[in-house]
Amino acid sequence: MLEARALTKRYTTTTAVDDVSFTVKPYEVLGYLGPNGSGKSTTVNMITGLLEPPRGEVMFDGRSIQSQLIEYKRRLGFVPEQAHLYPHLTGREYLQLVGRLRGLNKKSLDRKIDRSAPVVRDRCGAAFADRVVLERDAAEGADIGVAAA
Repeated sequence: MLEARALTKRYTTTTAVDDVSFTVKPYEVLGYLGPNGSGKSTTVNMITGLLEPPRGEVMFDGRSIQSQLIEYKRRLGFVPEQAHLYPHLTGREYLQLVGRLRGLNKKSLDRKIDRSAPVVRDRCGAAFADRVVLERDAAEGADIGVAAA
């Protein structure tokens, strides 16, 4: 379970995030909407561990993410609004890179990629594993980003 508790972030005289709290249980999806400049990106940066909240805390499975930040980031799946894929890698190579960065062993990683392959293949076409990212459209790149998350 992921909890945001009273997250607050101020930049000099501007309050970007003001006392935001919510809970996301396993398999739930949360929509976080608001106009430009309302603090959505700042909140996401705090939830992903990229920015330590000056006030409030982010909890994962009952523990502060700050006390287990590396392990938390290994388990976190996140797809940014603009996925930054390496254009010279194939879909499979990109998934292998992300898995290795998360510390997955090769056997486990290959199993996970093979398990996600049919879903990605259905959306991106049969050659998803062999085509480099540069040859893909934005939607296909986003699908690979979701598989990586």
